[in-house]
Amino acid sequence: MRSVLDVNHVSGPDPSKVACPARFERATYALEEFVAVQKSLYFNDLDS
Repeated sequence: MRSVLDVNHVSGPDPSKVACPARFERATYALEEFVAVQKSLYFNDLDS
């Protein structure tokens, strides 16, 4: 039986099946841009 504190056993997703990190980076930038636009629209609406 494996100990709960067995630090030699590393579990996680298979690296060959993980999405490309560049995709995550592009998605993060797109989300940041979307949030920036929404904030801009919100604050411009406050002036009206």
